[in-house]
Amino acid sequence: MDMKQWNQDAVRKKWSDCRQQAAGFWALYKKEITRTAAGMAAACVLTVGGAAMVQPNAYEITYRGELLGYTEEPTAVEEALNTLQEDVAEATGVETVSVDRQGITVAQTRVSKRKTEFLDAEDIEEQLMEREAYSCTAYSIVVDGQTVLTAASEEQANAILEAVKDSYKSDRSEILDVAYKESVEVVACNTAAGEIMSDTDSAITYILTGAEDPRIYIVKEGDTLWDIAHANDMSSAELIAANPGFDPNKLKIGQELNLIAMEPFMTVVITENVTTNEAIPFTTTYEKTNTLYKGQTSIKTAGQDGTKEVVSRVVSENGVVVSSEQISETVIAEPVMQVAYEGTKPVVYVAASGKVSGLSNPLASIQVSDSYGASRGSRRHLGVDLRAPLGTPIYAAADGVVTKVSSTGSYGKLVVISHGNGLTTKYAHCNSFNVSVGDTVVRGQQIATVGSTGNATGNILHYEVLVNGSNRNPVNYLN
Repeated sequence: MDMKQWNQDAVRKKWSDCRQQAAGFWALYKKEITRTAAGMAAACVLTVGGAAMVQPNAYEITYRGELLGYTEEPTAVEEALNTLQEDVAEATGVETVSVDRQGITVAQTRVSKRKTEFLDAEDIEEQLMEREAYSCTAYSIVVDGQTVLTAASEEQANAILEAVKDSYKSDRSEILDVAYKESVEVVACNTAAGEIMSDTDSAITYILTGAEDPRIYIVKEGDTLWDIAHANDMSSAELIAANPGFDPNKLKIGQELNLIAMEPFMTVVITENVTTNEAIPFTTTYEKTNTLYKGQTSIKTAGQDGTKEVVSRVVSENGVVVSSEQISETVIAEPVMQVAYEGTKPVVYVAASGKVSGLSNPLASIQVSDSYGASRGSRRHLGVDLRAPLGTPIYAAADGVVTKVSSTGSYGKLVVISHGNGLTTKYAHCNSFNVSVGDTVVRGQQIATVGSTGNATGNILHYEVLVNGSNRNPVNYLN
């Protein structure tokens, strides 16, 4: 065998060996590939099965870290937020409501559907409402840096302030200036719905009185200042203090009195020209006649008051006048003089211990409105009330000396006359006086006019008769 042939055979054998080795290697490789593929397939099956076991089926809702609950529909959260915004705006009347969206978290989770109660949009809104997950753009009324109340809008806040001013204006006046004694401003703010006072009338009452529901008493017939105060566990001084500008001598039926102290949050200062019509009292001239007893008078020609228009510059604080200056006066109608007869016929007056005679009626016409001895709470009525028109003349019941003329207390304007021998008469609630302390009067002489001062609830004369300091029933001495 030549070298060439040997080389060819060697190559062929080497090639054959290599082919056998390659075949063995490939078989082993295919087996390994098959095992690896099977493992990967099994792994894929496990992975897919595991994913199926933890797949989310709900959404967890939290607000500022607090769990509110679960929902199946994430759109329910957005619906709840929009509805919350609309409902708060409608309830409060504010123009802008901001929902705290940043505090709300919605995340996928898996829960047991059998054991979980899912929330709908209405449930979610209720949860957010309870937690006040919103704020309102409102407007506060600020007095001297302190917030008094918060209104739904700037327009409402300004309307409240205007109504407060209007409550102190006079019916017949020319307003010159309206100002606040304090610093008052309207300031925008963000607040919860519960802080907004959306009812304008309640807001006005609150500013004027310091309370949303002040206690009010309406004066009725027969009331006295003391009776009202006592029935409401107050002193007369406390009742007067609770009603600034109130004249205790001019109690009127139907009048409203506050039973708690008024504490307004601001002071409204009004400067105005107030126009009023005032009476010009008529004068009386007398003609002597012996057809009447001495001291008695009768009208020959009735007089008539005149009228004048008075303009005053008035400054008031929360309705209470602090200064008043008359700036003009115009006579509208001149008064008409009254002509009266004055008696000169002598009279005999007798007063003895335990018995009185010779008293004449204090009024020309007698109409009893409240009798002697009537109950007045814990006390008795010590006189008799005689009803008569305002300005009706009051006459001395007998000759005597005027010992008291006063204008204060529950009697109002009062005249007291001592007739000697222990006899005294009193005339209360007068409108005007015709006598002074120390004057000597005669029976039938006019001493005052009928009015409604003091604790009177109408135009009356409260008439008392005392013998040696003890009250007697005046009806027994009326003619």
